[in-house]
Amino acid sequence: MEQVELSAFKSPLRILVRSFRRSRDNWKQKCLRAKKDIKRFKNKASDAVKGRDQWKRKFERMQERTESLEAELAQRRAESQAAASVKKSRSRTAAGR
Repeated sequence: MEQVELSAFKSPLRILVRSFRRSRDNWKQKCLRAKKDIKRFKNKASDAVKGRDQWKRKFERMQERTESLEAELAQRRAESQAAASVKKSRSRTAAGR
């Protein structure tokens, strides 16, 4: 830290001390506010990432569920068509007798 000659100042020492102390206190407060802001922004960003990850996992689960339901629907449609064709063939053979 650089030392300055007190004779370089024209104001009385008590006034200088008060001024320097006030300046130091203001600087400390500004630094503390900046640290709090940084912490708040980090927490906000972390919350956003967690929320995004939760929605992503939910979307993936819903997509898997949709795919399984679509496969089940296709299977049931195939079974229904097979049953309908068997029913038609039975009705044709019964009508032909």
